[in-house]
Amino acid sequence: MLLLPSTASTAPSDPETLDHARSATLALTCLAAIGGYPALSAPLLDVDGAPLGLCLVGHRSAIWHSWIAPPRRHKRSRSTAARTG
Repeated sequence: MLLLPSTASTAPSDPETLDHARSATLALTCLAAIGGYPALSAPLLDVDGAPLGLCLVGHRSAIWHSWIAPPRRHKRSRSTAARTG
């Protein structure tokens, strides 16, 4: 498990710093997407009246074991097996 901030900075107040803030945030948050890791981001804290988001990044196999049930294999009954050959 890895805990990261959801953004690299607070929301920019002027358009000139927007590109820098966007690039820094993408560099920080692309780790999960590039690696194929499951990630959950939520505004969990409050600092000076502004939300602070935290991103929890899990192990790649965690998505299979916790969120998706493995497929079940059903045995065919004798009557079904006899009809299908």
